[in-house]
Amino acid sequence: MTVKTLSFAIVILLFYFMTSCSWQKDRHFNKVKALENEVFESNSGTFSREKMEALVEAYVSYASKYPQDTTAPAFLLSASNLSMNFGMPERAEEFLNKILLEYPAFRRAPESLFMLGFIYENFYRNFVQAREYYSFFIEKYPDHELADDAVLVIKDLGKTADELIEGFEKKVDSVAVRAD
Repeated sequence: MTVKTLSFAIVILLFYFMTSCSWQKDRHFNKVKALENEVFESNSGTFSREKMEALVEAYVSYASKYPQDTTAPAFLLSASNLSMNFGMPERAEEFLNKILLEYPAFRRAPESLFMLGFIYENFYRNFVQAREYYSFFIEKYPDHELADDAVLVIKDLGKTADELIEGFEKKVDSVAVRAD
């Protein structure tokens, strides 16, 4: 075999390998999108837990297989949101932490940090840890649109619904007194 023939064979093999990988990635992406359509385009208004879990696994699989793809952190965030909405905060937390550790420049990384505080506040009822996450969020992203929300949440962490209503009524009463 001549050098020219060998070089040509190597180029053909490289081309085949590159197009094969791209084709597999596109196929995997299309599978995720098809599952999204099945889950979110349902006319019944109800969600199938099995389809939702399959979608979460498809998101995670894609992000694991193609971590450099720009959709990887977005898919992890979607997996987190679905997990949280179906009462699986541990999985949601896992995906949010992965975003923060592996994709710190992701444009929605601030939301991921905020959502960790939300999980600790609302699912685990661990107000100490929730306060730490919200405080870190404020420190790291003081100009983010959720920074004011984080400040308010910290102020009301651990209060019952009755305590929140009572505090709101006192504010309304004090505003009404000042208006007189």
